[in-house]
Amino acid sequence: MVRKLRVTGEFVRVDERLYRLPGVFARFDGLVAAFLHGSYGTPHQTPLSDVDLAVVYRAERLPDLRELANLQGAVEDALGLEDVSVTVLNRTPLPFQFRGLTNGGLLYVADPVALADFRERVCKLYGDFDPDYRRLALDYDRALKEAYAPMYGVPPSHSSGGSQDPGRAKGEGPDPGGPTPTDEPGWPMAGPRRDGPERVPEDRPAINGGSPAAPMGVIDREKVRDKLEFIRRNLVHLEALARRGPAALRDDKIAEGAAVHMLQTSIEAMIDVANHVVARLGLGVPKSYREAFDPPVEAGRLPAEHRSTFHRMVRFRNRAVHLYDTISPEEVHAILACPMGDFDLCIGAVVRRFF
Repeated sequence: MVRKLRVTGEFVRVDERLYRLPGVFARFDGLVAAFLHGSYGTPHQTPLSDVDLAVVYRAERLPDLRELANLQGAVEDALGLEDVSVTVLNRTPLPFQFRGLTNGGLLYVADPVALADFRERVCKLYGDFDPDYRRLALDYDRALKEAYAPMYGVPPSHSSGGSQDPGRAKGEGPDPGGPTPTDEPGWPMAGPRRDGPERVPEDRPAINGGSPAAPMGVIDREKVRDKLEFIRRNLVHLEALARRGPAALRDDKIAEGAAVHMLQTSIEAMIDVANHVVARLGLGVPKSYREAFDPPVEAGRLPAEHRSTFHRMVRFRNRAVHLYDTISPEEVHAILACPMGDFDLCIGAVVRRFF
């Protein structure tokens, strides 16, 4: 297992340092077990993969933010890495807990009985939850196809990839209240509605961790679905901020900061999707965020005509992270004042190809 440091570009063999972690975990009271999860250490790992750890605590001794920050800092120091994520499994949605326990690599156990009790509880709850969740996921995939397929003139029932919903009438067309054409240059179709029936449900559990192992060449649709949901929920809030007008951003620094952050993290979610496609389809190793979109485009997995859009979005993300003090309220509102078409084009391209 090799990890590339983003600051120095040096490659580090993390597997040769994992032996240091049990001593770190033992210093934290109430920590029952720790797992290595996500893509790291799997065939889907790339040199840009983060190191994701999931820890189980006693229910009566859950860590506060200060202790969790201390734990993550201690792990980063032990591994000599800056991109480490530590998640408390007790506080995550049920699907995340189940995947962490079944697919994670066990690194440390302080109390086998407490871990067994936690595992028993999760498995008991997940048995009833899984059928309903799968049904919800199928409905969500159908909503994505109905919302974005019209952007490309493709009926939802014939969109690439994905399975037909057995409860959907054969030949059923898109929602008549959905997207309509626009003459605005550069935007093939208006973006899908986000305030109607297909709006992403606010109460759906977010699943941001590792997914069940899938063979190379197969996209983990659940992981991609979660990223697209995250973006769509952000767009709802960004469009609400846009309606407040430029004066609101000039006078309300919290609103301005929220807009920049949601734009940044939405772009990062698109980068995550691109990296996932690259890793799962074996398209190479992106050397930067900008290059994450190039292999899928060159392989015909994402449309070549959108390459400049992908690159423009990454440039804004890099400015928001590294040159944040150069972004003015007027620039932010200029972005918000336009339809969120860049995101809609990206989401539509992913849905068309993989759903």
